Amino acid sequence: MEKNNFYYTFKKIIRECNVTNTYKMAWAKAIVEIACESTPTQEVTTIYLKDIAEKMMKYYWNQTIFFNLVQGSNLQETPLIVQHVKELIKKYYDSRETKKPERFERIEEYLKSNMEKEYAQCLIQVTKTLKADVSWRFTVIRGENNNGIYQ
Repeated sequence: MEKNNFYYTFKKIIRECNVTNTYKMAWAKAIVEIACESTPTQEVTTIYLKDIAEKMMKYYWNQTIFFNLVQGSNLQETPLIVQHVKELIKKYYDSRETKKPERFERIEEYLKSNMEKEYAQCLIQVTKTLKADVSWRFTVIRGENNNGIYQ
């Protein structure tokens, strides 16, 4: 996909996609954040699903641990990613024997080194959810698939 066409399509997807939950906007934010952090050496930047999942874990951790925001259109059913992050937060609280909320950026290394198994399990579950429910839906506008942006 041509560079200018990519930007046009990406902006179009963000403006016009069906936003039934926050996943799609978090997905877009993660892609942009990762792209801005990278130092591209070629025309194409490779963004891994695992990296997007880590960004989304951070976003949902921060909004959940401080504000316990309700997500999704169905208030009776918590979205899967939020469920997995809430479980990791619970395990973090148990591990630290405290209920003091901490920003993900401050305790990320603690999670990765002291709660390696729990962190990895959450990351696997978030990645599965993204693959099954978000990546392909993000590119659909009015029934038209624009997944060429992933090339």
